[in-house]
Amino acid sequence: RVAVVGAGVAGLVAARSLHEFGCEVVVVEALDRLGGRTYTAAAGTFAGVEQGAHWVHGGVNNLPSSTLLSFLGVEQVAVGGDESWEGRRELLRLFPAGSGVPLTVAQRDQSFDLFSTASEAVGNYVEDVGGGAAHGMSVAEAWREEVGDLNFSWPDRLLMRWHQRVVYEQDSGAGMRSLSAEAEFLDEYTEFYPGSSAPGYERHGDGFVKGGYSDVVGRLAAPLDVRLGSPV
Repeated sequence: RVAVVGAGVAGLVAARSLHEFGCEVVVVEALDRLGGRTYTAAAGTFAGVEQGAHWVHGGVNNLPSSTLLSFLGVEQVAVGGDESWEGRRELLRLFPAGSGVPLTVAQRDQSFDLFSTASEAVGNYVEDVGGGAAHGMSVAEAWREEVGDLNFSWPDRLLMRWHQRVVYEQDSGAGMRSLSAEAEFLDEYTEFYPGSSAPGYERHGDGFVKGGYSDVVGRLAAPLDVRLGSPV
């Protein structure tokens, strides 16, 4: 007989795996609900809104998540995007500061190309500096060192700042001065976006869990003996 402490996704996956292999499992959870940090609002104004885990980054190419969802019979809703931002570009409207008129499609795409070129140059700079020298360097410092002297127009600077906020600060939850250039540009991580350089790839990208992540949690826990309100 096995006891698993915590009915978050990690605990439930562990318990469900043991259960599938024939073990007798008891899950104890201090809270009065399942899921831990994975929770979909069930009622009220924000019913259906995720309160924790939200994306399936990489959609069907995210093998760990997609395999689990498939096993549980849960569908994904394609949203689009790539490793830098979520959503399909053709649905995105960018407004210059102080203007009620959005950028044209050509201007919008040019802003993406400008950021991509500058970001690649900064990444190459950090790689050339090397892991040792780059240790302790922030993303903001790397950008300043590599492209700080370039004479961008004021509108381009504003658009560049928007892209930086989306790619770095929204994704990591901290300002560029607090983010590690070494981690951002040198460290490798699981590739959820194979072929992401292909034209139009951003139409695929990320996804949502149909019905919310709480549905995943509920299906994981369905055959298990879970004791809520049981702190240990």
